[in-house]
Amino acid sequence: MTNRQIRLSGDCAFVPLTKGYEAVVDATDVHLVSGFNWSADVAFRPDGSVRTVYAVRVIKNNGVKRKIYMHRVICGNEDGIHTDHKDGDGLNNRRLNLRAATPLENGKNMRRKVTNTSGVKGVSLHNGTGKWTASITSNRKQKY
Repeated sequence: MTNRQIRLSGDCAFVPLTKGYEAVVDATDVHLVSGFNWSADVAFRPDGSVRTVYAVRVIKNNGVKRKIYMHRVICGNEDGIHTDHKDGDGLNNRRLNLRAATPLENGKNMRRKVTNTSGVKGVSLHNGTGKWTASITSNRKQKY
């Protein structure tokens, strides 16, 4: 298997992935991602549209396959610590776009759901009354 060529452009590097995708990293982090063939890990919504794409490689240890995510390699976070993409783009792995986060903090950065009919995060039409309702979750408790 041959390694795909990483393309440098200014202070960015573009890492080719499978399925026609490419990830962007800081040029100073090329040494962390070079020498591997990275793949696009694509998750789809039920309607077939793309939900998320992450850069991954797979390692095999004692016959068990494990995914290694590029953004976790760059941040160097320990297991149990999530890495959040500030802009929501799973292929933008520049250090300014990545931050360590707890699962709760990571969930706060979620996009508006694709099934949202109001166009506003946290606002939905109540099925029973036909009226609009707004909700927000704070400290794991939902407020209306």
